[in-house]
Parts: sequence; structure tokens; C-alpha cells
Amino acid sequence: MLQTQSGTAKPVKQKLESLQVGRGVAAFMVLLFHSQVLMRAVHPDSVFARMFGFGRTGVDFFFVLSGFLMVYVHRRDFGLPRRLGAYAYKRLTRIYPVYWVLCAVLIPIVVLAPSVVQTQGKTTLAALLMSVFLVPHEGARLIGITWSLEYEVMFYLAFAAFFLSARFGLACFAVWFLAIAGAAIWGPATLNNFGVPRIAPFILGFVLNLHVGEFILGMVAAWLVQHDVRLRAPRVLLVVALLAAAAFAAYEANFLPADQTLRSVTVAYGVLAAIIVFAVVQTELRYAVRIPRWLTLLGAASYAIYLTHYLVVAFAVVVAKHWPALAAIPAPLLLLLLLPVGLAPGIVLHLLVERPLLLTFASRLQKRESHVEGGPPIEPNVAVG
Repeated sequence: MLQTQSGTAKPVKQKLESLQVGRGVAAFMVLLFHSQVLMRAVHPDSVFARMFGFGRTGVDFFFVLSGFLMVYVHRRDFGLPRRLGAYAYKRLTRIYPVYWVLCAVLIPIVVLAPSVVQTQGKTTLAALLMSVFLVPHEGARLIGITWSLEYEVMFYLAFAAFFLSARFGLACFAVWFLAIAGAAIWGPATLNNFGVPRIAPFILGFVLNLHVGEFILGMVAAWLVQHDVRLRAPRVLLVVALLAAAAFAAYEANFLPADQTLRSVTVAYGVLAAIIVFAVVQTELRYAVRIPRWLTLLGAASYAIYLTHYLVVAFAVVVAKHWPALAAIPAPLLLLLLLPVGLAPGIVLHLLVERPLLLTFASRLQKRESHVEGGPPIEPNVAVG
């Protein structure tokens, strides 16, 4: 199945449209998963209240994709400490500004009308500040799904090691991966028996969470692409991986014991997501791929959709509690109404706020780096999951 054309990294296509679509599909999957919250509140006995559990794997895909893109986009920066400033600028401006726009809207509501967002007694000042700056914590978050962004920020910080030295970065991530594997097998606390200083269980569990391994799987996939490791039949592998993901989703929903679900699902979907990303990229690099503009837009708006859809669902649940007539809407119709309503705010936020901000930040960085010969092109649409 694999062919190696070269042993060294080679220049690659800078922007991959197929991955843009993948981001949009992943965001839609997460929306499907959270749609179950409303369906349970309005139609608890409906099949739609429990059939989209697989949708949470969109987060697994985002993590793998982030690992892939960081290596794919920044490989030429490895071992160049002077590139750290530009890297930090791009990461910070990609993940924080649009999120802070939403924070500016939500914080007054949380403070003045906590019952509207159901945060009475759950949000402290410390938790609020950590939520705003995406610092890992155990308290409530302004937007529940931003727990995943805390992993993104940690990964971005760790990835900076490659800018100091490619070998140093590789060594750091190799040790990290082995620690994650060990924690998955024996438990995070076992590390204390090997002379590791005692660390708060939450922090240790966060740093050694299996989700971190998904970033590393994405990095491996990017390394294979950049070293020209080719698939003889990438489309066949893509179909097989998608079918395997669907089969595992069915197995998980019907047969997997509850105490094994989280660990098994993370490992299985992480590996399958890495295979899917690798096969998708191989397909685009080998064959002509035409992407409809609406799918490209969905991918470009995926981060904004990811941030806003949960707020839409939460608001719909509040409405359902105060407007029992909502239960009169048949479950299939309610779902069909929720999905476009869940997508729309994110698309609007992307077009009116996120996209202009990204273009402005990219333009400023381009001007700052215009004197650097051979500097990497700006990529304002890198996914952050």
C-alpha cells in the first residue's frame, strides 16, 4: 500500500482544500452530537435523542488535523528560533480574537443574568479568567466546548520546541507520547512511582490525556506526506477507514461496555482520523479535486461554528423549558430546524468578524516579514479544532 519516493522532506502544496472540507464536516458532526441535548429535553424518547453519539469524534478529527497542519505548514521553520515570534503571532491571532468577541458578549450575561445561561453558583472569578484565557481548569467555562481549545493551546506551546531544534522537539514529543501510553495502560498516578514529582491529578490527567496523542498522530501523518510516502490506492484506504469508523461507531453505541468507552473510543477514532487525514491528503495531491464553494465556506467557518453552535443549543434548551409548545414540533422536523439555525450564527460570525480579523492580522504579519527572503506564505485558515 505504501511507496517511499524520497527520504527527505520536500516542498508540498501549501493549502489543502480537502482538509478545509474536513473541518466543516467535523464541526457539523459536533453540532449533531450536541443536538441530542435539545432532543433529550423536548423528545427524550425519540431516537434522535441518542443516535448522534458518534458526533463527538469531530473533536478527535480536529485534534489530529491540528497536529497535521502544524507540521505541514511549519516544517521549514524547524530549528529556526527567529521564526518563533511569527508562529506565536499566528497561533494567538487565530484562536483568541474571535473567541474574545464571544466572551465580551457572554461575560455581562453571566454576571448580570446567570439564570439565562444556567451558571448560578458555578462560575468564580478565577474560573472566569481561566476560561477567557483558555487555561486548563476544573471550573465552569463560558462556552462548554472550549475545554478542547485548552488542549490546542497546550499543544501550540509544546510545538514551539521544534523551532528551537528539530531533534529537541522530536525528543520532547517522543517522551510525551510514551508517557501518554504509559498513563493509558497503568494510570497517570503511576508516574509518581518512577520518581516523577507529585502533580495535581487534574493537571497530570490533562497533560497525559489520550487526546494529546491524537495531535501526535496527525504530526506523524504530515511527516509521511512531506517525506513523499505515497499510497497506491488512497481512495480505497479512505473508503475503508470511513467504513471502519462507521462500524466502530455502531459497535460503541450498542456493545462497548460503558467503563471502556472513553479510552477505547479515543484510541480508535484517533487512529482512524489520522488514517483518514493521510488518505484525504494523498487523494488531493494525486487527483484533481473540485470542492463546492458552500463546502469551502463551511470549512472556513468551522471554528466560528464550533464556538457558537453550543450556545445556540443551550439557548434552545432554555426556550424549551419556558415554551412547552416546542414539544408539539415532531422530532425530525425539530432537528431539521435546529441544524441550519446551529450553523448560521457561526457562518455570520466568520464572514463579518473572523474573516476580516484574520485578513488584517495576516496582512500585518506579511508586511513585517516582507523583508525576509523565502519566508513561508501566510495561512490564515489553519484549523484549531
